[in-house]
Amino acid sequence: MLHDGRVADWRETGLIEHHGPGAAADDPDKQTAASGNPPTYAALRAADFTYVEYAGGAREYYDRSTDPDELANTAAQLPADRVAHLHDTLTKLRACEGAEACDG
Repeated sequence: MLHDGRVADWRETGLIEHHGPGAAADDPDKQTAASGNPPTYAALRAADFTYVEYAGGAREYYDRSTDPDELANTAAQLPADRVAHLHDTLTKLRACEGAEACDG
């Protein structure tokens, strides 16, 4: 709620991005696989799901209404049209700039 009593117009899905470390062999900051630093990815997070696409092509999907701890990756069981919709939404959010372009 805003300070004047009005209800805020919050988005229902958020974009999360992580840009992993560089992979150049001569990079003095290059991380090993044991560093715990995840690879580059982009994700959608909503109240009831998390969808992740990694730079290498792997995908993850968690139904947070039945799996709140995100332990069971069910991306392989999603219908193709659902995957296409999630991918398109993710692509759109990653490319948009400014409130009007990103509003849906």
